[in-house]
Amino acid sequence: MAVVSLMLFVESLQVTIRAAMKQDEDSHNLLLPLTETILDAVVSKLLVKSIQDVIDDDGSVKDTASPELRRYRDQVQALESRLCQLMDKLIRNADNEASLSEVSIVNGRCCIKITGDKSSSFDGLLLSSGSDAGSMIEPIIAVPLNDELQGARALVVRAELEALSKLTDKILLELDNIQILMQETVTLDKVTARARYSIAYDGTLPDLYLPNIEHGIVNAAKDEPASTTSSAQLTKRPWKLFIPNAYHPLLLQQHQENLRRTKKDVASATAEIRRRRIYGQDIAEEDQLASELDFMKIRVSELERNHPIPVDFMIAEETTVLVITGPNTGGKTISLKTVGLASLMAKIGNWNNEVEILSLF
Repeated sequence: MAVVSLMLFVESLQVTIRAAMKQDEDSHNLLLPLTETILDAVVSKLLVKSIQDVIDDDGSVKDTASPELRRYRDQVQALESRLCQLMDKLIRNADNEASLSEVSIVNGRCCIKITGDKSSSFDGLLLSSGSDAGSMIEPIIAVPLNDELQGARALVVRAELEALSKLTDKILLELDNIQILMQETVTLDKVTARARYSIAYDGTLPDLYLPNIEHGIVNAAKDEPASTTSSAQLTKRPWKLFIPNAYHPLLLQQHQENLRRTKKDVASATAEIRRRRIYGQDIAEEDQLASELDFMKIRVSELERNHPIPVDFMIAEETTVLVITGPNTGGKTISLKTVGLASLMAKIGNWNNEVEILSLF
């Protein structure tokens, strides 16, 4: 069903994009090349229907997979019903009812579990026995039905394998398209994840400064198009690296998650106190909640005050060497990691906050 889910997801994206293009013709151009990737994807509706006809949502083979499978499963159900009726009749007609326990299954064969020292009132085959578990007896009269049931179950398994084999052949014909579809979906998922991260942390699109060393002079690369300005405009900028108020992305993410979680706890505790007051519930528990709420509010204030400290990195265009000195725990490593991560994130399309001009390392 994973293949079906993948194809239905892509088909849903295609429908959404086509609807958006009808409402706004420019939307297609804004989302290039993503829209082309999605619209060009091949979704085999015939294969989707074939899989849905054979495989159920829980992964089992449907009765509709083949007429033979339905017939064999009906046969199994009928035999199981006949065996249950037979076993119930034997238990009811037994002279020593106290020694007869229940109907059990041993290796797929229907039998009767007998406890106690008394023997059974019917002829049967001993399938298993134990001092604690009792004896498992297969009545002689039930042997033909059990044999027939075993045969019917084997036919069901064979019919399921045949249905799955035919379905596999159909999937193999579309295997190349499925693999391409999976790769394109993974690419779209990565782009979506980067976009969500950039939006969540107020990421900005940087001007990528790509230096070429010519005669000892650092100039912007002429072969690579700039993101928002031309290469000629970049050469006029005084900076090769301009990152004001930049945060280490992991520290910023950790801080915002802690703050968001604590604020959520405050809202939940406030709502619980309000609910208890409305319904007049235990005052002692309300006082405890109020105390915990005060502690949470203090925690929120502390998190808001102890915001990660940003760094300012501004390197002039003509600079070729930068030396960073300072005491231990002064922020040297964090600063370097901030710049390095900002450059790496820009390479993969993950925009960082407050980045204006960025070199690629």
